[in-house]
Amino acid sequence: MELVELLLEMKLSARELLRTDVPAYEKFNLESSSVTDEEMIDAMIQDPILINRPIVVTSKGAKLCRPCEAILTILPVKMEKDFVKEDGQIIQSL
Repeated sequence: MELVELLLEMKLSARELLRTDVPAYEKFNLESSSVTDEEMIDAMIQDPILINRPIVVTSKGAKLCRPCEAILTILPVKMEKDFVKEDGQIIQSL
């Protein structure tokens, strides 16, 4: 799936998928409000570190799974039991 298709599937703008905490953000001058979605997408393709991740694609759709429990809404099967994240937080099954 292409980046533009992923954005459409996730109903996100390019800016919503963009990482701002990496040197490439300043390198491409992406902090400017005049930068278009197309320019942001071009920058993400040139330097993929700019893409916030993980992006998960299932038969139920695509989603930026940050925080990780966001994946629960697009899993094709129901999670049967709770799980504990690395930080100790308990995530309850839906």
